Amino acid sequence: AIRKNDYDTVIEGLKKANKHADQARQIGEQTQRSNTPLSDRDAQMILLIAHAYHDITIQLEAFKRVLWRRLKTSHGRKPGSIAVADELSAQERDEHMVLMAVLLQLGVDENPIWEWLSSRGVYLKDRIARGFERARIEVEILRRRLAGAGGSNTRDSKALVRYLRAASASGGLGAGKDSGKEMDTPSIVAFWEKVLHSMRLLLGSGAGRGGGGGGGIVGEVVEFWEVTQGFIDGRGQRAFPAAVFATGNPEHLELEPDDVANLRSGAIDLITQLRDSILSFFADAPVDDLSELYSPIPPTPIIPDSAVTGGGSRTPGGSSSVRRAFTFGSQNGEAPQPPPANAKTGEWWDTFAFWPPRSNAFSGAHYLGLLLTLVGRAATELAGLSVTKQQARGGGGGAGGVEGWRVLVSAVRERCVHALCAGWAADADRVRGLEGWVRCGGGAGGGGERRDLTTMPGLFMGFEVRVLAGFQRIAYVGDGGEASRGGGSGSGEVIVPPPAKLLQAVRGSFVTSLYKALSGMVENAEKGRPTGAEAGGLEGADPDGVTVALVKGGEGEEAGAGRVDAGNRNVRILMTLSNLSHLRSEFIPHLISAFESSFSVKLTEETKTVRDVLGQIDARLFQAYVKPTVDRLSILIHDGIHHPSWPPSPSSSITRPTDAKPYIYAVLLTLVLVHAEITTTTSSTNSTLTNQILSYLLEQSSVHLLTSFQKAHTHYTLPALMQATLDVEFLAQTLSQYTTERAGEVQSQIYLALDERTDDEARKKLQGELPGMRGVLKRLREGTRGEFGCFKRERRGRGVEGRGGGGGGSMSGGGGSASGSVSGRG
Repeated sequence: AIRKNDYDTVIEGLKKANKHADQARQIGEQTQRSNTPLSDRDAQMILLIAHAYHDITIQLEAFKRVLWRRLKTSHGRKPGSIAVADELSAQERDEHMVLMAVLLQLGVDENPIWEWLSSRGVYLKDRIARGFERARIEVEILRRRLAGAGGSNTRDSKALVRYLRAASASGGLGAGKDSGKEMDTPSIVAFWEKVLHSMRLLLGSGAGRGGGGGGGIVGEVVEFWEVTQGFIDGRGQRAFPAAVFATGNPEHLELEPDDVANLRSGAIDLITQLRDSILSFFADAPVDDLSELYSPIPPTPIIPDSAVTGGGSRTPGGSSSVRRAFTFGSQNGEAPQPPPANAKTGEWWDTFAFWPPRSNAFSGAHYLGLLLTLVGRAATELAGLSVTKQQARGGGGGAGGVEGWRVLVSAVRERCVHALCAGWAADADRVRGLEGWVRCGGGAGGGGERRDLTTMPGLFMGFEVRVLAGFQRIAYVGDGGEASRGGGSGSGEVIVPPPAKLLQAVRGSFVTSLYKALSGMVENAEKGRPTGAEAGGLEGADPDGVTVALVKGGEGEEAGAGRVDAGNRNVRILMTLSNLSHLRSEFIPHLISAFESSFSVKLTEETKTVRDVLGQIDARLFQAYVKPTVDRLSILIHDGIHHPSWPPSPSSSITRPTDAKPYIYAVLLTLVLVHAEITTTTSSTNSTLTNQILSYLLEQSSVHLLTSFQKAHTHYTLPALMQATLDVEFLAQTLSQYTTERAGEVQSQIYLALDERTDDEARKKLQGELPGMRGVLKRLREGTRGEFGCFKRERRGRGVEGRGGGGGGSMSGGGGSASGSVSGRG
C-alpha cells in the first residue's frame, strides 16, 4: 500500500495494527492482574504482534517523512521548477489537503496545517526573490545588448518615420493583436515583450486575469492569505474527510495563537517583499555589476522546521540559508557565457533599467501603459487583503499597509512618466524626418489629394495623439476602474489622480514637442537639399535621405504623382507655409483640445505661447520666401526710374505718354511668375496664401516706387508727372485685387511726393490731362488682359473698390480708396 501510495489501505492497515496491539496489551494486563504466567500461545502472540508493530512503525515513520516532503513541495509547482504549472488537475491542486488528512490520521507531533502554510510562505518568498531576480537579469542583459549594438540618428529617424507611417496606414496603434510589432524595431519590441511577460508572470492575479496567460505571483500571494485566513477561521478544516475528525486528535486541527501571529507576520513580509521588488524594478538605475542583482534565497524545507533548524524561527520565510537561484550558462550544456558589459552611452536612457535604448515614444507609451495597468491592479488587489488593512489599522501605516501601495503606484507612475517624457523629447528632435515632401492623400472619405498640404502635419498629429493617449493611460493607471474590478474595492485608496507636478512635466513635454516639430519644419524648408546620390557629393547634400525625400521616384510611398519638387527651396517654403496654416487652424487646436480633455487642465498660457511661436515662424518663412523677390523688384524699380530714358525728352514731339515704362511690365511679369509658383505648388482654389504674398509684394513695390521717385529727380515736368502717374496707376489697377490699406497709403504718399517736386503750372495742366490718361489706362488694361489675367479679381473675391476713377481729378487723389486684408508680415 505504501509503494502504491494507497493512503486508505495504509490507514486501514494502521487501524488493524493498533487493534492487534490493543489485544496484546490487554493480554499482558490481564495476565498481570491475575498474577498468572503467560501461556506459550499468548507469549508467542505478543512477540509476533510486537515484532510486526515495530516493523510497521518503522515503515510508517519513513512513510510520514515522505508525506512531509510531499506536503512541503505541494505548492502547485513541480519540485525544482519555477514555471507556472497551469496544467495541474484539481486533484493535484488539492494534494496538500489529502496529505494533511493522511498525516493527521496517521498521527504526527507537528501540526500539518502550520507546516504546510509555513512552507508555502517560504516557497513564495523564494519564488518572489527568484522571479524578480531572473526578470531583472534577463532585462538588463537585453538592455546591454541594445545599448552596445550602436546606432545612429539617421537610422533612428528613418525607423521612426517608417513606424509612424505604418501606424497611420494601419488605422492607428493598438488596433490589432500584434500592433506592438509595428511600433519599433524587432529587438526593441522583443525587449518590451520580455518586460511585459515578466511582469505578467510576477504581477498576474490569476487565471484569466493579470494580463493573460496563467496566474502570477501576486495571485499566489492573494490565494495564500485567503487559504491561511480560512484555516485561521476554521473554514479550511471543513474540507477534511470525516475520518480526520474521528481520530480523536483535535489539537492539530486548530492553529495556535503564536502560529496565527507568525502567519500574519509572514504574509506581511511577503507583501512587503513584493512591493519592494516592484519598486526596485522600476526605480533602480541599471547596475554595473550583475552580481548585485543576485539575491540569497532559502531552500524549501522538506521536513518540519524543528528538525531542520533545531526549533528555530517559526515565521514563514525565516530561514537564512544563502544559495544562488540564477547562474549564466547555456541551455544546451555549453560553457557559461559572460554577460555583456554595461556600455554607458551618455544618453538619457542610461538611468532607466526598464527602458530599451533607442526606443521611440510610440512603443514606450504603449507598453508602459500596459505595465502600469498591471502594477495598479496588483497594488489594488494586495492592498485590499484583510492582513494589509489590519496592518494599517494596527499602526503600520506610512511605509506599509494601504499607504505603502499608494506610494508605490505613485512612484512607479512618476518614473514611467519621466522616462516617456525623455523619449518624447528625443523623438521630437527627429520628427522633422516625417516630412517626405509628398502631398497629402484624400481624407477619410477617400477624396483626392490635397495639393496645399504634405503628409507631415497628419503624421505629426497622429504621433502626438497616440503618445498623449499613452500618457493618459499611464497618468491615470489604466482606466482607473479596471483595477477595482480585478481586486475589489481598494482602487480608490491606492490609485489616486496624478499630482499637479507630474501633469506639469507632461505639459512641458507636450509644448516642447510642438516647438521642436515646428523648428524642424523650418529647418526642412530652409536647409533641405537633395539626397547625396542626386547632389553628386556636393556640399550641403543630405546624406541620410531623411530631411528631403528622393525627387526622382523611389519605392513605395516615396514615388508617385503627389511628389513635391523638394529640390526647389521656394517650393519647400511654400508647402511649409501652407502646412503651418493648417497646423494653426486645425491640427494644433485639436491637439490642445485633446490634451485638455485627457488631463482635465487648461493650456491657456501654453496656447498663447504656441500661437505666438507659430506667428513668428510663419513670419520668418514668409520673409525667407518674399525677400529675393522684393530685392529683385527693388532693383527693377530703382533702375527703371533712374534710367536716363525714363523722363520724356522735352524735345520729343509726343508730349503725352501712351504706355507704362518697361520696368513696370518687368515688375508685373515677376509677380506673374510668383503667382504661378504659388498656385501650382499649393492649390489654385486656395487663394489665402496667394493674396497674402502678392499683397505684401504690392506694398513693397509701392514703397520702392516712393523711394525712387523721391531720390531720382528733384523736379518733375508735366510729361514726367504724367508718366509717373501712369506707371503708378497701371501697376495699382492691374493688382487691384491685392490692394491693402497699407498699399493705398503708400500710393497716396507717392502722389504727395510728386506734388512736392513740381510747379503750379504743371499741376493745373495735369487736371486737363486726366481724362485722356484714363483712356490710356483703360486701353492698357484691355491690352494686357491676357498677360495679367491671373490677377483678375475672382467673383467670390473681397470686392476691392475702384481706384478713384483713374486719378480722381488730382495726383493726391490718384491713390483712390482700397479695402482688403492686411498680410501682417510687413
